Amino acid sequence: MSIIYGFLLSAVAILPTFWLATYSEIGYGFLLLALFLLPLIMPWWNFFLGSTIMITAFFSTIWIQHCQIASQDNYTGSPGDGLGLVFFMFAMLLFIISIFVKVVTKLVAIQMLKKCWKNEDSI
Repeated sequence: MSIIYGFLLSAVAILPTFWLATYSEIGYGFLLLALFLLPLIMPWWNFFLGSTIMITAFFSTIWIQHCQIASQDNYTGSPGDGLGLVFFMFAMLLFIISIFVKVVTKLVAIQMLKKCWKNEDSI
């Protein structure tokens, strides 16, 4: 049930930024900020897992759609396609870095708690 709350929380955080990114000049910056901060502010692993699954599914859907369109015989592309891919890859990379930072932070906190518990037992 908590994973569903993670889905909902990430939808509430991301959907307004997608709208802002579509209809505003500074929206892409807000989108990147939301994609970076969302995994970092998730309080529990269930919420973190839910938001990660939702956003990863979104990125996968867009990537599969692009590959499907680009593999057509009559696809010629345009200079904007390359720029769009760069923006998309940058957003995806920023999200992956954020997930990595969250996981490493949690693992370090777990190791520190284990160390504190060992020291407490010896006292």
